[in-house]
Amino acid sequence: MFSYNLLMYISLGDASFGYYVLYLGIYGTFLLIWNGLDFQYLWRDSPAWHNRSLPVFIALASMSVARFTQSYLNSSQNTPRLHLALTCIQVYCFISVVLSFVLPYSIASKMIYLAILLGIPMAITMALIGIWKGYRPARYFRSEEHTSELQSPCNLVCRLLLEKK
Repeated sequence: MFSYNLLMYISLGDASFGYYVLYLGIYGTFLLIWNGLDFQYLWRDSPAWHNRSLPVFIALASMSVARFTQSYLNSSQNTPRLHLALTCIQVYCFISVVLSFVLPYSIASKMIYLAILLGIPMAITMALIGIWKGYRPARYFRSEEHTSELQSPCNLVCRLLLEKK
């Protein structure tokens, strides 16, 4: 998937493909971290970075998928207010990346969860408005993203409830 979209970005030069490739690379690294393979293969000599890397890569993945959403849905034209709100979430994610090096893991991860729980409904709303306005790519975005977008908030809420115990 990464290679195909990278080739599409190189050949077409469409920014949406570039943002998607960036998201796939960051999300792939996040999956390595989630499964513990990062410490085994990438940075085995740095346990401190291993402990901090999960919230960092979740925030980076959130930033890149938000930027992809804005680019793909042409939100600056179709939904300018939601475009601004999603830009604010990207800034919040960047601040979360910086603060994740200082704050405890539990606080840093909850900051990222908040950004995700706010960003997903915005992306869904942007796509629905795009469909309503007749913007054809919004249909493809909705059919592609709806399963993971609905699953992620449920996973986050369950995780937050389990962390409190």
